[in-house]
Amino acid sequence: AESGGLVEAADSEALRALVESGDLGLVKFYAPWCVHCKRLAPVLEDVAHQVQREGLGAKVLKVNCDDYGNKAVCKRYGVSGFPTLRVFQGGEHEKYQGGRHAPALLN
Repeated sequence: AESGGLVEAADSEALRALVESGDLGLVKFYAPWCVHCKRLAPVLEDVAHQVQREGLGAKVLKVNCDDYGNKAVCKRYGVSGFPTLRVFQGGEHEKYQGGRHAPALLN
């Protein structure tokens, strides 16, 4: 359901690399059964397309918190509901609280 596209599937290693690089990244923590996550998926694809098209150099990642190997990383980033969006930049991260449509997510 959430395969393909420009939004890269990530695990704890990919998130560690993002933090260590200091790059800007938007990460969606999700569960495959979550209706709101499914609704957000095409919006994040739009964001990823615009990031790529405009050469913004940001990463758009998704972490499947139902995947056993990702449970610890989801817990580490305080994910308690789905979807949870976090913005990573300069090695820091914060929960994204803004609008869930492409123009808001791109700001």
